[in-house]
Amino acid sequence: MTNREIVDQLERDKISNELTTNFLVEAGAGSGKTHSLVERMVNLVTTNTFKIQQIVAITFTKKAADELKERFQTGLEKKRKATDDPLVKQRVEEALADFDQCYLGTVHAFCARLLRERPIEAGLDFDFTEIDEREDKQLADEAWERYIQDIRRKQKDKMDELGELGFNIAELRNTLHYLREYGDVHWHYDEVEKPSLTPAFTELKKFIEYTKRSLPKEEPEKGYDALQKKILKTIMQLKYSDVEQEKTIVQMLRPYQKKSAVTLNRWENSDEAKEIRDEIQLLLVEVVQPTLERWFEYCHSKLIPFLKPALAYYQSLKKERSALNFQDLLVNAAKLLKENSEVRRYFQQKYGCLLVDEFQDTDPIQAEIMLYLTGEELTEKNWTNITPRQGTLFVVGDPKQSIYRFRRADIDIYQRVKDMIAQTGGEVLHLTMNFRTITAITEPLNAVFEGPLPPEETPFQAAFRPLNSYNIGEKDEEGLKGVYQHIVPYNRKAQEVLEADSTAIAHFIRNTLDEEKAQPKDFMVLTRYNGNLKDYAKKLEEYGIPVMTTGEVSLVEDEEIQTLVHVIRLLTEPSNSLYMTAVLRGPLFGISDRLLYEFVSNSGKLQVTKHIPEQLKEEDKILLEQAFSKINKYYKWTKEDLPSAAIEKIMDDIGLLSIYIKLRKTRRDFTRLYQVLERLRTFEANGNSEFHLVAERLVEMVQEEAIGEMTLPNEQNAVRVMNVHKSKGLEAPIVFLTQPNKFIDTETKISQHIKRQGTDSIGYFSFQNDKGELMAQPVHWNDFRSEEYQYLQAEELRLLYVAATRAKQMLVVSGMEKNNEKNNPWNMLLTGMDLESLTIPENVEPPQALTQVRTDVAQFKAIKDELKSWIEPLSQSTYSEYSPTDDTKKLPQGIEREDGGGKAWGSVIHAAFEVVLKGKEQTEGEVKALLVKEGLATERLQEVLQTVERFKESDLYQRVKQADAYFVEMPFSLSVKKGDPLYSPNNKSDVVFISGVIDLLIKEGDQWVIADFKTDRVKTDKGLSKLKDHYQSQLNLYKQAWEFMTNEQVKETLFYFVTPNKTMVL
Repeated sequence: MTNREIVDQLERDKISNELTTNFLVEAGAGSGKTHSLVERMVNLVTTNTFKIQQIVAITFTKKAADELKERFQTGLEKKRKATDDPLVKQRVEEALADFDQCYLGTVHAFCARLLRERPIEAGLDFDFTEIDEREDKQLADEAWERYIQDIRRKQKDKMDELGELGFNIAELRNTLHYLREYGDVHWHYDEVEKPSLTPAFTELKKFIEYTKRSLPKEEPEKGYDALQKKILKTIMQLKYSDVEQEKTIVQMLRPYQKKSAVTLNRWENSDEAKEIRDEIQLLLVEVVQPTLERWFEYCHSKLIPFLKPALAYYQSLKKERSALNFQDLLVNAAKLLKENSEVRRYFQQKYGCLLVDEFQDTDPIQAEIMLYLTGEELTEKNWTNITPRQGTLFVVGDPKQSIYRFRRADIDIYQRVKDMIAQTGGEVLHLTMNFRTITAITEPLNAVFEGPLPPEETPFQAAFRPLNSYNIGEKDEEGLKGVYQHIVPYNRKAQEVLEADSTAIAHFIRNTLDEEKAQPKDFMVLTRYNGNLKDYAKKLEEYGIPVMTTGEVSLVEDEEIQTLVHVIRLLTEPSNSLYMTAVLRGPLFGISDRLLYEFVSNSGKLQVTKHIPEQLKEEDKILLEQAFSKINKYYKWTKEDLPSAAIEKIMDDIGLLSIYIKLRKTRRDFTRLYQVLERLRTFEANGNSEFHLVAERLVEMVQEEAIGEMTLPNEQNAVRVMNVHKSKGLEAPIVFLTQPNKFIDTETKISQHIKRQGTDSIGYFSFQNDKGELMAQPVHWNDFRSEEYQYLQAEELRLLYVAATRAKQMLVVSGMEKNNEKNNPWNMLLTGMDLESLTIPENVEPPQALTQVRTDVAQFKAIKDELKSWIEPLSQSTYSEYSPTDDTKKLPQGIEREDGGGKAWGSVIHAAFEVVLKGKEQTEGEVKALLVKEGLATERLQEVLQTVERFKESDLYQRVKQADAYFVEMPFSLSVKKGDPLYSPNNKSDVVFISGVIDLLIKEGDQWVIADFKTDRVKTDKGLSKLKDHYQSQLNLYKQAWEFMTNEQVKETLFYFVTPNKTMVL
């Protein structure tokens, strides 16, 4: 391979040496921009232009920041070794010593640094919290609930008005989640007069009357055509719906906004059908379409004013909690610099030089922050009027790789900053030399993109710049060089196309590895969308090829994990018959509908409490007994263990890992299970120790979130599988562009358009309901949507450019035998180049699956004995645990009790007493929630409330109210060793951890009183006396432990028996 002359050397020299000039560098794919960036940073230090503490380098991701740190430090160390100039060496050594004072990281982290340094001027608390997307969503949900409650109380007419317009208030919560991303944007709406639906509705009724006579008397052999179906549905609606309601009329008009297909031979009279198709139907569309357009504009004028206060509630709640999301960090930093000239001067002196990478894909607010930090005008509040001081600003980007519009990236802002730098004494440089890709790829790619990318940039699109390869390489399939196509047979079934494509790619890679022409890490497999990453990864793994997937995977379609979720949901609501049915009928137990029916018919209850009717067949009783025993065991674990530990034990007991092995799941599937567990442990460690909270988090993870893929230890040498967005900044010798049958035209999915004019950002938003039906749109929406579509089409071309420029030596583009024009995201590459087909080896077999081997019984026993010989000594505990309740669990015989007690009842009463003693009001809803949580009937609500009222009338409660101090549900834990007063001679280990929870501690003067609540429902005083004696050791130990820990005296211990409302002093 030979090399060419570097055609942009002059530009590279300017980057390295002209340190007092501002530059915006448009760095093409593979141009070595990071090398140039590092070289400039090193020279800034060695020339003493700036101290390392004054340098700020902003990157798009944390990973990019880590890479830049490493390369910058390496560059400084190389300079120190290479230079003979003592002054330069001294400057480098000082820079290395202070390296941690140079900021290299993301813009969000940098903004957080600014705000934490000057929180008062920013109007923030000193200890504000940075929240992630999940926490932010929870805050938005809470704000929405507050807003809706207030609206219901104070302005119910507004909610009623939206309801009459057809809006579902519950669905609008998601609208707030959508709009909160644009809190810095003005949500535009126009006042619109309410249109009349009567003319259009009258025309619709005329249309129905005219057309129904032509309908066939019976359904045609091949079914009704599209228009007939609409007409029949409308006839039914006219007959049974409330046509006095406007929202009903709108629903009836909706289908007639566009014409429908008519199959002439399915009508009574084909001539009449033709007239309906070509004339009558079109006349109706011409009336309905503008009517609904005006109606949705009117709805928009009502919806936006309703939603704006909800955003204010959300912002207010974040301020109340001192919580900032990622967007808040940017907005508040920009506001801090904009409004405070002294702060701006301070940070300009502290950070003298700002270098920004990947500028084409950053948030527009970053441009403001960038200009405020480098501008000459300290009091200018309009960032577009600022003149950056020369040498303070260095921006790198490639507008041809701007692909994050969905994350608020805006190519307009990029072009504006580019013009500002050029017009204020700076310079725009172009790096077109490509050090990544050989000429056998770049030359045909240049021919493909030169036409679609314009010669000069437009408001929507970047200008074409050729890829000038440094590495000359001829096309050579045997040598894995050049661009090729892989065409799969046409098939309407998407899954079969994926199967054919993934199998061929797996064959090629497997064969190439076997011939030792490449390593797994030399391959990259790219998809346009996330959805089918797992299909390609799974196929590669079938052929024994190590795979690393990058991106996020949803667990919602994993049936095995969903089974676990059903079990966990049941354990949080043990009396929920729906959850119990799902668990019993599911794959875990497989109870038939017939047996469930017989179970319920014979008074069986679909809840955790076990009761198997005697009338059932013996074999049915055995099945149910096994199921209920397991469920009860799981329920017991939730009460005894930490939530995450209980869930892990349940996973193990239902054999989730074994099922994965049997189903031949991939290593990644196993990894995701442990990722879920690790997330639950982290959530639990942050103070969420109740089972129902951890269970809710599990459900949230599975149903609503995606799990980020981890890089496993052995994946350093693996095929990388990812979507195009994730491949940005990456490269590989051999790249496959796959998934040739999926392309989504975004035109019908557009719901927003942001216009940035000067310093103003105006948002035009349309809204759909959960069915995907349009509910509201701004005036002139079709124009805004058309403009947004132009931006998205331009970005789609840039996505194609990014995908095609990842390869170093070989690029393979997948296609189908036909239908590429519509469905293939890579079609422009296939039609724009004369490509040879890649030779796919056919006789490639996946490695043999592991076969089951029968083990000799004696050999198996010997292995078990050997394991036992070293496991048993290691299993001996070095300490023991003890709780004061351990000795009191087995109750004495001969005590008569009323029904309705038990551990669950005790838990409810303890929780209710705790609320009362903490001075809080407890609602009936909260008490019901307690009963449900413990698996008790909600009909016992009044019993709980009466018990609480009796307690509030007791002498013990009055004593609490008069106490100097008191504590409720006080946990304690202490370790004792041999020789300590609390150490018992019965202990089997030298160290004992004693732990428990004291129900109530009362301080009177300098002494303590310990009270313990007992919910045993004893019928006689004799029984109470027996229980008092039985539980006495528990209170004695509480007394000893409290005196041991506090060195203060306990003067009295007592029991409060709930059922007779009686206090007994020991």
